[in-house]
Amino acid sequence: MSVNPDGIRIEGKSKDKESIAQFEHNLRSMESFERVFISQVTDDNGHYSFYLDIRLKEENADGA
Repeated sequence: MSVNPDGIRIEGKSKDKESIAQFEHNLRSMESFERVFISQVTDDNGHYSFYLDIRLKEENADGA
């Protein structure tokens, strides 16, 4: 996982694509994320490697 001013990038592995999609779906339901996007999925000898990019919502000066 890497964090930068633009957001968060998660590098992960999964046994199937459905689990990756469910992970993305669960993250999308969190209110603090503006955008959740799977940027890459590759088949890697029996499992899937993936990158998931998250953009955080910007906080207004009043904290909203």
